[in-house]
Amino acid sequence: MLAATLLIASAAGGTFEVTLDAARDKIVDGDLVTAAGYIRAAKSFAPTAPDILKPDELGRIWLYRGMMASMVGEAEEEVMDLWRQAFVVSPDIQWEEAVMASGPERDLFEALRQEVQGRPRVDVRVPEMSGAAVIYVDGGKRIAGDGVREGMHLGQISCPDEQGTFGIWTDFTDRKLDWLALCPGGVDTAVVVEDDDDDEFGDFGPSFGGSVADAEPFEPLPPAVAEARVAASMPLLLSAGGTALISGGLYLAALSSRGQFNELTNPELQTAADVSALRKQTNTRVYLSAGAGVIAVGLYTVAFLDVDF
Repeated sequence: MLAATLLIASAAGGTFEVTLDAARDKIVDGDLVTAAGYIRAAKSFAPTAPDILKPDELGRIWLYRGMMASMVGEAEEEVMDLWRQAFVVSPDIQWEEAVMASGPERDLFEALRQEVQGRPRVDVRVPEMSGAAVIYVDGGKRIAGDGVREGMHLGQISCPDEQGTFGIWTDFTDRKLDWLALCPGGVDTAVVVEDDDDDEFGDFGPSFGGSVADAEPFEPLPPAVAEARVAASMPLLLSAGGTALISGGLYLAALSSRGQFNELTNPELQTAADVSALRKQTNTRVYLSAGAGVIAVGLYTVAFLDVDF
């Protein structure tokens, strides 16, 4: 029964959602690099999604990014900005205990929920006449004069004549934004469509066709690689550098110890016990050097983890 439920959820979720599910699973596993790749892929895919994406799904992009930033020791202000953005697109998004246990981070998260409610609103620039096209921002249907909180949003337009759904990430500061231009076949603005206020699912777009039984489970997108790494965590970089120096020092010490075996007149090697102790000391230094080297590489990788897309 559980397997059937999971299959239905996967089938109904869509490519965007299952890609974020994959990101969540990788965070739980501790593989933050791959998780960041999945999140990047989902964010890039969103404007091309064939269906209207729901706000709580969109908010997961920044919920997870904030969690990851906190895990790797990013500055608190960076973490706060990511969670603020999560609330911009999804005011009701909930903390995911399975990804990050409750604690001070969750308290901060909930405090930001209240803060973002007071953020100024910006006009979403929906035209007065949009014909049979339907415009959505963060999964909600919008009309002329509507506003949203300052921040980044996913705008989508369901184009008439079965042209499809098209989208764009925008903060609505570009006065040249032309919603109707997103429809490749154009929009006849002379067409008047009566708004159906009784449509229970209207705010989530035209994605309720077909039966779940006929749906194929969606697969997550391949993790996307960052085009450029332009930011790094300085505390982690400094830690990586310090650990690398320790690794190098231990390796030089190990070479020095090994060199003492070749000194026939070495006064410290008088008995078999002396030789055994020196060999043990040399091996320990080699192991510690290798371990410190691995840690340095790991810190350096995480320092450049691209959680700021």
